[in-house]
Amino acid sequence: MAFGVALGGMALVVSQAGSAVMGGAVGVRVGSPGAGIELLRALVPIVFALLFAILAIRFGVRALRKNATLGAELARGGTLLNLTAWTGFAWLVIELVYRQLFLGWATLFGNVGRSLVCETVALALLLAVERAIPWSRAPRGLQHYGLTVVAGVALLTALSSWSHRDLVPFATLVPAALVGLAFLAFGVRRVESGPPSRMLVELGLSSSLLAGLLGRLFL
Repeated sequence: MAFGVALGGMALVVSQAGSAVMGGAVGVRVGSPGAGIELLRALVPIVFALLFAILAIRFGVRALRKNATLGAELARGGTLLNLTAWTGFAWLVIELVYRQLFLGWATLFGNVGRSLVCETVALALLLAVERAIPWSRAPRGLQHYGLTVVAGVALLTALSSWSHRDLVPFATLVPAALVGLAFLAFGVRRVESGPPSRMLVELGLSSSLLAGLLGRLFL
């Protein structure tokens, strides 16, 4: 199964991104505006798929030789696992930035208001998953991975809420504000329980997510 997942994932990504790499490379060569972003957006998924394939094949070999389990392999950690995980995070951020700043969310969800609501729902689900996973027991180098992913999506959601506050219906700003209130509650609770660094991150994300609704009301 590990070998099949590795080869299938690599083939899928290359088949989808191969033409984009060629187009981006040609665009960079001729000096087309935005071609560098297109090339980066096409290359990062291929790098991630290659790293993931190597990780899966390594696990398959260890499973055959030493009866290693997936849980033990993840708990073992290592540079390859960390590099794969953070490359996946880079892919997520690049794709979201590209959709939001270069194409516009309306090209993905139909209109800006619906896009903001969908993005906020995805953020709420990520926050719930992040809090359910015991990141303190994660391998070295990944203890802050969940919070980093949530923070990246939250900041882009806050940017969309703020920049479109006068363009979308008032109701579409409410979900982002509700998630901001959840971050506020978590941050206030950590004033006593700690750690202080996470408290500051959660309070900062709270203020960012609340800015769109407050700006619509008072500016």
